Amino acid sequence: MENIMKIFVINLAGCVVKMQLMNDITISEKLFPFLFEKMPSCVDLVLDVRSCIQLPKPEEDGVWQGSNYYVYHGEELRVFHVDEVSNHPFSVTCFQEDGNVCLLYLKEYERYFAGSSGIFNKIGAEQLLLQQGRLLLHASFVKYNGNGILFSGPSGIGKSTQAELWKRTMEAEIINGDRAAVGLADEGWTAWGTPYAGTSGICQNEKAPLLAIVVLRQAKENRICKLSPVEALRYLYPEVTLHQWDARFVENVTGLLTKLISAVPVFLLECIPDESAVEILQEKLSMFCIEKK
Repeated sequence: MENIMKIFVINLAGCVVKMQLMNDITISEKLFPFLFEKMPSCVDLVLDVRSCIQLPKPEEDGVWQGSNYYVYHGEELRVFHVDEVSNHPFSVTCFQEDGNVCLLYLKEYERYFAGSSGIFNKIGAEQLLLQQGRLLLHASFVKYNGNGILFSGPSGIGKSTQAELWKRTMEAEIINGDRAAVGLADEGWTAWGTPYAGTSGICQNEKAPLLAIVVLRQAKENRICKLSPVEALRYLYPEVTLHQWDARFVENVTGLLTKLISAVPVFLLECIPDESAVEILQEKLSMFCIEKK
């Protein structure tokens, strides 16, 4: 009997992604809010997920990052995912020249792709989003008075703490607790929630005009300052998901990030984890909005 293709359509940072599979999968709770109930009239790209008996042979001039092997096949980027036990590839994500994505996996590894989480961990969201003019930023995303504020910084710096403080004291809404997408939309620079929630578990299919990006650092007292574009680039560059080895990827990310920080204010907030940090930031944002007018 011929398999019937299963189709899901996903809103990923304003990009309409048609995911088509030959097998049933379990959709995770985190992905549910991002699914379209009806087929949209327009699709930005197709994500084709299917099993195979044999993967394409990887070229020898690629680069290893962890258990992934990145290599170009002409203009097509291929990411091979390697079994750490057997040391052999079991799947490959191909970013095709037409902008679509194909995820192939060996039939015997089907268990790894029985759920949407397994698939989304292998599709290379940073590459997919960059093709659509989006950055994937390590940040907590809150919506306040209809605008987006991103708290960015390395793991453990206090992003979730500041987001929770804004929720409790300012009635802000937490859209995403770990990874937000940022890009230029019709209404200007915009932040989107993504299905990548990290340990926070918070991810909503919401977007907001981007008011500011706040780089966090821990301190014994609160201090805040607006960063110059050069300083902002230095702080934010490490928080963007990118391929350091790929000159084209780095150039595209750097160019998009430079445009972002020239249009959206970036603040450095050295703070303690209490409501006083909210007050000093809220005051600074209010002053900035007044000056902007």
